[in-house]
Amino acid sequence: MKRNEKSERQKQLKVERESQAASTEHRVVCGIGGDMPLKVQERVEGIQTLLLYEGREGYVEKQRELAEKLGISQRSVQRLVKRWREEGLKGLQVRPGGDQGQFWVGEEWEKYIIKTYREGNLGSSRMTPAQVAVRVKAKAQAE
Repeated sequence: MKRNEKSERQKQLKVERESQAASTEHRVVCGIGGDMPLKVQERVEGIQTLLLYEGREGYVEKQRELAEKLGISQRSVQRLVKRWREEGLKGLQVRPGGDQGQFWVGEEWEKYIIKTYREGNLGSSRMTPAQVAVRVKAKAQAE
């Protein structure tokens, strides 16, 4: 084995040992394995390992691997790291996203909006969504 190859292998082994030690230490400090969701445990362990590579060659590749492991984009991993630094464990909690398919308006209002739009676009007349919004606002204020 060439000297450079041996040196690189030693560095790699050192990083792996540090990673295992940090992971074990973090499990003890944070009590991982108890009532913490598995998804959060995976995030913590992944970010701890990733941070061992920070400023070193291979950081971007580790970021990519973590993204694939967690099933998220590389940009999302960057956001998780930022939240980890700013908020700690709390920043890695799973957050609900979007409206989760729930309606923001009641069924009556939804029917009124659709009816107004369709009636405004009969024949040659055209009504824009902005014009529908004006009518909906007027009706809401009248009620």
